[in-house]
Amino acid sequence: MRSLQFVALMLLAAVSVGPSFFGQNSRGLASEDCINCEVRGNVSDSKNIENNISKLSKSLSSLTKNERIFVDLKNKFQCGDNDFASISKSKGRLKKDQKYFIKNDSMYPETDDAQFIFAMNLPSEGRLPSTKSDKPFIGKSFHNDLLMVEKVYSDRDVIGFNITISYCSAFSEKDKKLIHDDRELKELAFGGISLDDDNTCGIFNDIDGAQTAMVSKKEGIFGSNFPFQTSFSAIDCDLE
Repeated sequence: MRSLQFVALMLLAAVSVGPSFFGQNSRGLASEDCINCEVRGNVSDSKNIENNISKLSKSLSSLTKNERIFVDLKNKFQCGDNDFASISKSKGRLKKDQKYFIKNDSMYPETDDAQFIFAMNLPSEGRLPSTKSDKPFIGKSFHNDLLMVEKVYSDRDVIGFNITISYCSAFSEKDKKLIHDDRELKELAFGGISLDDDNTCGIFNDIDGAQTAMVSKKEGIFGSNFPFQTSFSAIDCDLE
């Protein structure tokens, strides 16, 4: 909460100072001796600022525990680190994560059965709320793409899985955009997946193996679609 208030306060300060602050050298402001400066303003101004901070803080969405884990991993595993062993090159991670939901099948209640559920059902875009939260299953590709799978509960029953994928951008040797924020990613499908909640060594469970396929939609009228496949595996314990 303190961090949200700090961000909100900085935003409000920038608005109140106005464009002139960014158009001038601010060194004089920093060097001015204000130990004995008088406070300009009144109590009502302070209350207005507090009210605005409160409203802005409420409007900023808070991350769940699993989302924070995923963000930390995205910061840890930078895109482009393994470009030396790849034909395509990356210029950073896509800004938008891909989010999908796969419906469960009552015939396959165990975690080990997820391979059948993911192979037989096509994911739908979006996420479903869950009545409780478990450890997520997370895997990583060679290029540092990340895949997170979360069980979705309705009371005690697992009704499906939320899927979050963070892809790295990809450019051809001629610097053509293959996977990029300018190109929409569609038609996610799984060739297989293996979820592991037994052999885990951290705050998340392992995805021992997964294969995904997507289509990067063409950019512009004369572009072409780019279908691509990605393989994910478990993250080494010593890297968590």
